[in-house]
Amino acid sequence: PAIYYALAKNYSALNKHSLAIESAREAVQRAPGNIEYRRTLAQSFLQTFELDSAAMIYEEIIRRDSGAIESWFRLAQMYQMRSPQKALDAYNRIIERFGPHWEALLQIVELHNAAGTFDKAAEAMKRMTDIDPGNLDLQQSLARAYVRASIPDKAAQVYEDLIERDPHNTEYVSELGGVYLMQKKYARANEK
Repeated sequence: PAIYYALAKNYSALNKHSLAIESAREAVQRAPGNIEYRRTLAQSFLQTFELDSAAMIYEEIIRRDSGAIESWFRLAQMYQMRSPQKALDAYNRIIERFGPHWEALLQIVELHNAAGTFDKAAEAMKRMTDIDPGNLDLQQSLARAYVRASIPDKAAQVYEDLIERDPHNTEYVSELGGVYLMQKKYARANEK
């Protein structure tokens, strides 16, 4: 199997992808427990844009080694192209299994924004701020996410916190004024 694995790697480097797939398949068939051989087969499928076949291989890798975070991410990325809900499920499982993960949360935010479920995008972004609470740009993005999700009370809280941290930032003050207008708190908006 090691020889077929080496052939698969070399064929792949030479852009002979069908031969790489054949060799990688043979390596997996001869040593089905070897995860690296399966990864090579999945990557060979990816190079030929056979996403369904690659996804099946990554699913099998995860069944055999559920701690392979790289394989989880690859699978989620493939789902993202064809089935956003399956991608969301995969990213959520990554977080359940490995704990809060910045990249997984970022992808969840993007998927929810694309689906128009802005409240869930804001939830995921809030979890990102738990990872990096000192990131003021992220806090501002969270406030904007709350505005987009029509949750002005939470947006106002975030902006008020931002203004407390950086009272000279006119952008925060201006955006908080807009939130007050959304809430029909015209006197408070006028103060800003």
